[in-house]
Amino acid sequence: IDAAGDMHLAFADAAIALLRAEAAKGNFLGGWFSLRFVGPSRAILSPEHSTMTCTAEFTALRTLSDTRSLLDKLEALARTFGATQHWAMCNDLRAADVTRGYPRLNTWRQTRLALTNNGAAHTFDNAFSTRVGLA
Repeated sequence: IDAAGDMHLAFADAAIALLRAEAAKGNFLGGWFSLRFVGPSRAILSPEHSTMTCTAEFTALRTLSDTRSLLDKLEALARTFGATQHWAMCNDLRAADVTRGYPRLNTWRQTRLALTNNGAAHTFDNAFSTRVGLA
């Protein structure tokens, strides 16, 4: 989440409220929640493209029955705050999320076309890249 304003703080408050509400129902996150601040990256597909990005990280034990449901709810909540999901750590990344979250996506697509002989080579194609609009 871009940390230039206070959206990251509003998200953290909303995430804590969500976790408290779920705990009141007996659903607990068996892990932790952290905020990390990072500067911009030059990488084309980096989610850190603003002057300061706040990364919210939720870690929980996969074997607990509440984990997947809570992480799904937190991911959906983050989306409402304009968060860019981590490629490998999300469950419900959508093509619209990729388009919104990666402003240099067209640069990557042009580079991909050059590397794949205008799409003839399928080196970078898989179910994930197709689902999120990268293939």
